[in-house]
Amino acid sequence: MTPFDNYSASSRTTYTTGNAVKIAAEEVKDKLQEAAAREVGVHKSKVEIHGDKAKILGSDIQELALSELFKNTSPYEQGNWGLMRFSPVEGHGVFCPAPIRSWGHDGLTKRMWNWFQYAAAAVEVAVNEETGQVKLLRVACSADTGNPINPKMVEGQIEGGVMMATSYVTQEEEIYDKNGAIMNTGLSDYRVADVLASPKIENFHSFINPDPLPDGPFGAKGMAESITIPFPPAIAEAIYQAVGVRPTYFPMTAERILKLIKEKKAKEAAAK
Repeated sequence: MTPFDNYSASSRTTYTTGNAVKIAAEEVKDKLQEAAAREVGVHKSKVEIHGDKAKILGSDIQELALSELFKNTSPYEQGNWGLMRFSPVEGHGVFCPAPIRSWGHDGLTKRMWNWFQYAAAAVEVAVNEETGQVKLLRVACSADTGNPINPKMVEGQIEGGVMMATSYVTQEEEIYDKNGAIMNTGLSDYRVADVLASPKIENFHSFINPDPLPDGPFGAKGMAESITIPFPPAIAEAIYQAVGVRPTYFPMTAERILKLIKEKKAKEAAAK
């Protein structure tokens, strides 16, 4: 259970929640060290936790199983202390990121956000000059992820970011009538990218570039939407390299690409 806050969702989940969990885990570890130290009769600084064992320094007892630290309590005995059997060891963690600094009169700030994400993308497309349809053939995306705690999940985030960008770059469009009402209010008319819009798995390459964040949990930071930033211009450039037209408007639908192709051919014909 958590108190109300500004939420820990989106790209900052790992950074904010991860730091809070790390702080809570360190409190649990401290309690285990204290219990083990009391059991043996040394200061807790002499105790190290390794897995499910407590390693003791400076004592004839060199190791304890953590399970031995949990005791049965009895109303008929004095000296009931330590960790209670069948009860969890609780730790609490609160993490508040350092405050950002507002822009000055010069439009600059020394700290706009707690961290930044960087990403790069390369794509290969095929363009049908008869219909204007664009097919994504190969994709390579690289992302700065801090220190990736779960590399396979990071790869999934990269792949998800690619498909998210593919969807809004090539298909998603809200169409309004003359009164400003949205006409395509259902998924039958508001098209989103599906599995057919994705390259085959062997042509989908995700690259992780670790750059540990000093104040991130174990050097980690968020990884999500950043991949959608370089991907649209990469698609636009790939279309230009393929058929010589440069789309500058989202979504790059087949109709718009075909219109650009026809305009290009008309200019070429007029120049002859």
